[in-house]
Amino acid sequence: MKPDPRQHIYERDNFTCRYCGWSGVTNFDQGLLGSLTIDHVVPKKHGGSEEDSNLVVACHVCNMLKGQEKCSSIENDREIIARKRAKYRTWFENFVLKKPK
Repeated sequence: MKPDPRQHIYERDNFTCRYCGWSGVTNFDQGLLGSLTIDHVVPKKHGGSEEDSNLVVACHVCNMLKGQEKCSSIENDREIIARKRAKYRTWFENFVLKKPK
């Protein structure tokens, strides 16, 4: 198996999502569930680069929630993720669990 060319990013970030702090290093099954990825802090669509300073480890959920929103920093990314997570939680509780607000 060939090593990931961005292995150093995973190691730099200690195999931990820079947005929510989830770590995939506890065991193999947890690692699969989290599906850690490399994310662009500033998406390429909005001029983000491939420089290491613009790359962070992100869990699948945070990466999915952030999407290609226009962002300028990790803090800005965290705000976007928190807003979308709260919106999804409300939807989930109202329509999946059918709990009133």
